Amino acid sequence: MTRSSMLIILLVTAIFVSILTSAWLLEPPAWGGF
Repeated sequence: MTRSSMLIILLVTAIFVSILTSAWLLEPPAWGGF
């Protein structure tokens, strides 16, 4: 795996996690999260 592909994967993962986190905070699950 090349360095650039690792950076792209890290970037996509960071964006995905931030979207999930913001959605979680804006609209918590019905079962109350943790």
